[in-house]
Amino acid sequence: MLLLANVTVRQAIRLLNRGYDQNVGILTTPLLSINMKELALSGMPWAADNGAFSGFDAHRFRLFLGKIKGYSNCLFVVCPDVVGDAVATVEMFDRWQGEVLCSGQSIAFVLQDGQEDLELPDADSYFVGGSTRFKLSAVATDLIRECKHRGAWVHMGRVNSKRRIRYAHVRGVDSIDGTCMRFAGFGAIVDMCEYISMLDTYKRIRKHNE
Repeated sequence: MLLLANVTVRQAIRLLNRGYDQNVGILTTPLLSINMKELALSGMPWAADNGAFSGFDAHRFRLFLGKIKGYSNCLFVVCPDVVGDAVATVEMFDRWQGEVLCSGQSIAFVLQDGQEDLELPDADSYFVGGSTRFKLSAVATDLIRECKHRGAWVHMGRVNSKRRIRYAHVRGVDSIDGTCMRFAGFGAIVDMCEYISMLDTYKRIRKHNE
């Protein structure tokens, strides 16, 4: 499982040099200043969020799509969404998916509260968003299972503790991010990478022994 961190390319390379090459990538947003050429040259995986959690700005997002267009190693670009509202998020997906795909990157649809009552759109990846109650619900677990059945990449947002990391890992989530990483410091990110690496190792051992 990958930790997609809001860090600079140089900080991410420090994590790679510590041996976490299978567990770390970068999550960038329209609000962050990332050197895309430097990121592409590093070869590390990255993804792009839309900034909706902090307040969506359509003009800024369009400029952002132009900035990231064509760069390699992108896991997904999160299509604009409405936090906690599945109906509005589906409408945003229908409105924006064409522009996102024109960036040449894969698109992620955000799972929000109420998605269980709607048809799940086709997407390259799925982002588990919504309220904490939704994220930890049996409904979300079922949706993750459906996304994985489709062969899609699944990302979970707002993973800010080891307990939540394990929750995501057990459900087969491919990558996570957490807002706490912006403020907790580099050492805390190292600890999270180490914990994910340990969980991955245990998973490989269990699979080998089956």
